[in-house]
Amino acid sequence: MSWEEMSKKEVKCPCKKGVVTLTTYGDDWNRFKESASIECPDCKKKYEILEKTHHRLMASDGSWTEYFLIPKDYPKSEYSLMEIISVPKDAPFYVYLIKTYLKKDLADILEEYRSITRVKDLRGMPSRLAKDSKERTGSAIREAIIENICMALEHYDEDPSNREITNAIDIEREAKQKEYLKERDKHLIKLDF
Repeated sequence: MSWEEMSKKEVKCPCKKGVVTLTTYGDDWNRFKESASIECPDCKKKYEILEKTHHRLMASDGSWTEYFLIPKDYPKSEYSLMEIISVPKDAPFYVYLIKTYLKKDLADILEEYRSITRVKDLRGMPSRLAKDSKERTGSAIREAIIENICMALEHYDEDPSNREITNAIDIEREAKQKEYLKERDKHLIKLDF
């Protein structure tokens, strides 16, 4: 079971002295993969290949990839990765709540917890919070959860990495990333294989 070359397509590179090739490989299980390479020494020094993969609505409908050349000296985005805040396992549960839930959601969940007598009657976000409590503290006792929610609400605004702040940062990063991509796309050279 090895990959075999199925087809090879070429297009002229920007300087017209060489080509950029797209090679398609297939295996015995009817899987396919593609590999693009710059065959021109001059363009290989100036450009690198950028792939944009597009997915159809249903995963089973497949995807397709577009290939572009981008100048090697074009600056890379500093906004592409979202920061993931992880809460140490030994942190108090109320700290986990601050970093994981929005303040409004915690207030709504608290109201829900105060209106029920059994945790297993909960649905949606309050139920998820009970599961989080069970996983992190080993317990899903209603009174303990209410106490932790109250502590989280009390200390929420003091924490510089609460969920509302990290959400705002993520939204700002996403906007800057979109702006970067829009500007970067002006410098791409599309390869029409």
